[in-house]
Amino acid sequence: MVGYTAASERLGEERTYTMMQAILGPITDAVHEHGGKVQSFTGDGIMALFGAPAALEDAPLQACRAALAIQTEVERVGGRIEAELGVRPSLRIGINTGPVVIGKVGADEDAEFTPLGDTVNVASRLETVASPGSVLMSEATWRLVAARVESVFAGEPELKGKVQALQAHELLSLKPGISRFEAAVGSGLTQLVGRQLELDVLDSLWRQVREGQIQVVNVVGDAGIGKSRLVHEFRERLSGGNVALFSGDCAAEGRSLPFLPFIDVIRHAYRIGQDHDPQVIEHKLRSGLEMVGLAAERHLPCQSALNIDPLSASNFDPF
Repeated sequence: MVGYTAASERLGEERTYTMMQAILGPITDAVHEHGGKVQSFTGDGIMALFGAPAALEDAPLQACRAALAIQTEVERVGGRIEAELGVRPSLRIGINTGPVVIGKVGADEDAEFTPLGDTVNVASRLETVASPGSVLMSEATWRLVAARVESVFAGEPELKGKVQALQAHELLSLKPGISRFEAAVGSGLTQLVGRQLELDVLDSLWRQVREGQIQVVNVVGDAGIGKSRLVHEFRERLSGGNVALFSGDCAAEGRSLPFLPFIDVIRHAYRIGQDHDPQVIEHKLRSGLEMVGLAAERHLPCQSALNIDPLSASNFDPF
């Protein structure tokens, strides 16, 4: 928190406690909602871990999501805190990615597990040089999320205790509608090797579909083995034909949202964007149902009940 010492001196102990309780609650919720763990409270802030001690898919991106959510929450509660206490809180956030050692520090039986290493130090130093209300990422974090976030280069700030200069980037927002694999496609893919048998199976099933049979394919494999790449290559073979492609994705940040993949399919199919208001969404749903020959009055309430409020915009054209 920016200006915490001056604020606590002005407010006194009890009102400072009231202020921090109003801030730390939403902050902690934002970290947990994006798969992180609040490792410690530092009086005027927190230290949170993503991807440790438990592994987390897209840990750097989830840390960015949480950081932006935290700033949004602090802005939301800031007006009420200012009205009640006369102080408007503002936070600085630093994000860094890298290895840490997690273990108990000290001989006390009640000692908690603590992350140690330069990764933690750099994140802390970035926080101190960030502007009030901003989020500053290290180069290591930026390289992992660059294709999926909006950011600006923040130069090479002097970080206390660091001999070599480190580049930093200010996180502005998330790019909507871009999955991790889509980001990889944008960066360029290597030649596909060793998947001809799987592609032949998919081609065979596709021929059966063209003959009028329904087929369901479940692609299963360990993380990182190339499931998304296989599906991508198969879909590339279908491009240019009389084919309608619909896609929906599961996302870590959507764990609490029922039917998220199906909602994603509807967003893509009806081209529902992030900036569309409820009236436009209803019109698109109604038009889409009528286009495929379904009674809008009967089916629209079912789709509307899914709360199709775009989590992210998408320019994907399914046709």
